[in-house]
Amino acid sequence: MNEHSHLCFLSVTHVYSLLCVWLGGGTAWMACAEVVLLRDSCSAVGMFFEVQRYKKNKAFRSSLADYVLRALTAEATFPILHGTSDFPSLSLFYVGEATCSGAPCYVALPTSGRFFIDYCLTWGRHAHQGQARRYAACCKMAILQTVGGGWASLRRADKALRCAIMLYETAALIHDTATLRKCRLFVGWAHLWNGDVRQAVEIFEQQLVEARVEGDAVQERRCISAIHHARHNPSVVVASGARGQGSFFLSECWAELFE
Repeated sequence: MNEHSHLCFLSVTHVYSLLCVWLGGGTAWMACAEVVLLRDSCSAVGMFFEVQRYKKNKAFRSSLADYVLRALTAEATFPILHGTSDFPSLSLFYVGEATCSGAPCYVALPTSGRFFIDYCLTWGRHAHQGQARRYAACCKMAILQTVGGGWASLRRADKALRCAIMLYETAALIHDTATLRKCRLFVGWAHLWNGDVRQAVEIFEQQLVEARVEGDAVQERRCISAIHHARHNPSVVVASGARGQGSFFLSECWAELFE
C-alpha cells in the first residue's frame, strides 16, 4: 500500500493503473478499491482535511475509511473492478484501507460549483435551525415570565422561584444574558416573599454590583428598587407576617443560578 500513501488528487483512471501494478496485473474481475461519492460536498471536503491532518497515521486513516463506508451518506458507491475499462471522470483522494472490506477507500472530490451550493445550503440550514431554536425559546420564556408573574402577585414564593429557575435554564440555551441576570433577581424576590430578608438583600446587592460592572442601567434600577423594598417596605414580606417565616419550601436549585 505504499503507492497510496502519497496520493492526493487523482483521476479514477490513474488510480486504476496504480492498483493494477499493486495487484500484479491479471484479468480477474475483482473489486480492488471502493470509490464513494458523498451526498454532502462539505463532508467530502471536511474528510479531505482530516486525511491531510492524519496522513501519517495509517491506523486512524483506516478508521476514517470505515467511517466513510459505514456512517456517511453516499450518493453513490462503486467498486473499481480489476479488468474494467470504463471509468467516470472524477477527482479522488485516498482515505485509507477499510478494515470492513479490506480494500482501499477513495472519496470523490466535488466540483467547485457543487461545493458552493452545498456550503450555502448547509449554513442556511444551520441558520434556520438556530432561528427556530431561538424562537421556540423566546415563546417559552414569554410563557414562563407570565406564569411566574402570576405566582409572584399571589406571593407564592415556591412557584415563582420554580418559574425563575426554568426561565433561567431556557435563557441559557440562547445565551440571553439580560434575562439571566433578571432571573437571579427573581430569586431574591422569592426569598423576600418567603420571609428571608437577609438572603434577599444579599442577592439584591450582589446583582447591583454585577449590573454596574456590566453597565446594565435597567438591571441596576431593578436592584436599587428591590433593596429599598426589602429594607423599608415590610408589607412585601407577606410570608413572614401571614404564614410564618419560611412557610414555603424553596428548591435548593436556585444556588446553581449564581455559579
